[in-house]
Amino acid sequence: MKKIMFFAAVFCFSILPVSADNDRMIKFADLPQPAQSFLNEYFNGLDLSYAVQEVEFSVTTGYEVRFSNGVKIEFDRKGEWESIDIKRADISGMPLGVVPAKIKAYVDDYFKNAEIIEIDRDLFGYEVSLNNGLDVEFDKNCNFKRVDD
Repeated sequence: MKKIMFFAAVFCFSILPVSADNDRMIKFADLPQPAQSFLNEYFNGLDLSYAVQEVEFSVTTGYEVRFSNGVKIEFDRKGEWESIDIKRADISGMPLGVVPAKIKAYVDDYFKNAEIIEIDRDLFGYEVSLNNGLDVEFDKNCNFKRVDD
């Protein structure tokens, strides 16, 4: 009986990684409407390299979009942006309107000549990476929390 349980456990754990992660390539039109609207508003005219639907255990957990110029954007399952990364991009800066005005003003006031090259948001707030190597954290109301170097 122990051998049967052992082989059953080995079998389950060997197929688990195969069924757990089934990311698939999708077309722009297959992205949720909020993601499409966001991309059309802030990244219109860029050449889409690829879009991926991230799936775990047959449930969509998010989306990743890459453009040929290096811009990478991650969306949650509903199509709301979670992360925008332009640090390897062939563009001059984060598009206006993407970064909340309060965060942009703080960065402009305290980090002269620094540009935001990545912004992440979650339920607790925002984290921005600057081209000077600093990461700056803000709460969900865009109030400064701390600097990480």
